Amino acid sequence: MGVVRIGEVSTRELDDGGSGDPADGVPMAFWNAEVTETWRGEPLADQKIVVAWPDLEKEQVDGRSDLAAGQVVVLFARRLTPAEAPGIKTQEVFYAPVGGDNGVLDVKDEVAAPRSADLERLRADDAESGDFAPALEVLKGLVSKTPG
Repeated sequence: MGVVRIGEVSTRELDDGGSGDPADGVPMAFWNAEVTETWRGEPLADQKIVVAWPDLEKEQVDGRSDLAAGQVVVLFARRLTPAEAPGIKTQEVFYAPVGGDNGVLDVKDEVAAPRSADLERLRADDAESGDFAPALEVLKGLVSKTPG
């Protein structure tokens, strides 16, 4: 994907996975966002997208940090429609970060800091540094060269 600037929440809804039973539901927030750089795939830079995220104002979810308007993040996400996510009714197309916090890195001063402690290195054969925060250009280069 690439770099996005998070905007305001556009809608909130309960994702019941299509069961119709609110007891099965997870509160979700859908954030407006603008793609500022595309590293791979779509959408193209300057395009507006919607990012799905658990609604942490309604319910805390283990292992998930909060999104906030104005944040700039590297986003690794999957494009979804209601056909692929039958519990969602308010969005025609949205992007869900792959692996939750694993798919989001905070950008500051041209460095991408992972939200997840599970992200420790760029490649499996890299040594663990204990302070993994790659420069954006290094991460961009790796992502754009990765097959698939």
